[in-house]
Amino acid sequence: MKFVSWFLFSIVLIGCKTSVYNDDLSLMKQPRNFDEIFDAFWYGMSSHYIYWDIDTTDWAMIYKKYKPLFQRLDVNNKNDVSQSADYLREITRGLIDSHFQIVFEENMLAGAIIFPAADRKAKESEFRLPFDYSVLDEKYFDVGYLHSIDEVTKYNKKSQEVKLATIRGNIIYFHCNQFSLERSYYSKAEGNVKFVLDKLFDRIYQNHYKGLIIDLRNNSGGDLADLNFFLNHFAQSELTIGYSKYKRATGMLDYSPWIKATIPSTKGEKGNLIPIVILADRFTVSTAELIMMSLYLLPNVKIIGETSWGATGPIGATNLFQAGTFRVPGYLTVYTSSAAFKYFDGRIYEGIGFPPDVLIPFNSKKIADGIDTQLEYAISVLDK
Repeated sequence: MKFVSWFLFSIVLIGCKTSVYNDDLSLMKQPRNFDEIFDAFWYGMSSHYIYWDIDTTDWAMIYKKYKPLFQRLDVNNKNDVSQSADYLREITRGLIDSHFQIVFEENMLAGAIIFPAADRKAKESEFRLPFDYSVLDEKYFDVGYLHSIDEVTKYNKKSQEVKLATIRGNIIYFHCNQFSLERSYYSKAEGNVKFVLDKLFDRIYQNHYKGLIIDLRNNSGGDLADLNFFLNHFAQSELTIGYSKYKRATGMLDYSPWIKATIPSTKGEKGNLIPIVILADRFTVSTAELIMMSLYLLPNVKIIGETSWGATGPIGATNLFQAGTFRVPGYLTVYTSSAAFKYFDGRIYEGIGFPPDVLIPFNSKKIADGIDTQLEYAISVLDK
């Protein structure tokens, strides 16, 4: 049994849902055997998975093939429990949802995670682990850069970290490790994230800076509320970023129409027109991708680096959505997108990732020499 355990990205959870079912098979009742566990999982996926209209997995075939295999397993047999996890890995390995994860509650599988998108990426020839650029990049900053950590307002057990600097006196640099900015902005933490963000928002309206670098590399996503909170400071008017689609009922294809997704703006003429370069990499995930894609619709914005992770369908509050996270009590929890997102250009980037304007791959040799080629290119774009 093989599990990806070297990282677990932040899962965007903003509440909990009490699911309501009209079917006799209720996920709220703890299954007694593997036959019932499989049925509960299969039904939960049928009713809660959002991508059945574009996913290539034949879900009816899955039932036909794996139902008898699960019926042969014994919940009290350790080898059978392990085998059940292997089956679930096989069943889900091709799912397009790049948020999708199975986290086990069963004691014999405690700590095990099935993460199909991570499994696929681990097999790519250019696969690498995430890299923390923070120490390397500090040498590019002017004296007096700001760095703040909110140790009080945790998001998925992680602290919000922000960094604001200038480079060569005329380029603004901003980095955040995740998106819980709004909650940290209004928190009472001593880390003073609010001060750093106010400085950032003040600087982007000043006309003596050549541009802004927003570093979203290794950003694991976070609160959907940050879409409005952060982007409101950049858009001059309401910004249509794409379209969202939801499940209306428990049927596999019971979808709503595509609904326009917009970001409001209160800035009007004070909205930002400063040139922006966004740094992205393979570990720019979820809300970070949505913010990057939204900013890209503004004038004078370029993306430098690598194609992002490809998890654009948000995971929202489960009491608000028919689709999304569900449990098979006592055995596992499935984390999956609550809605599908289609970008302004009409394309769905789920499972694909959003590409940069200029591809600059991770360069381990340059990094070993203390050189961040992606950041240096971003500086050269703005410092003309």
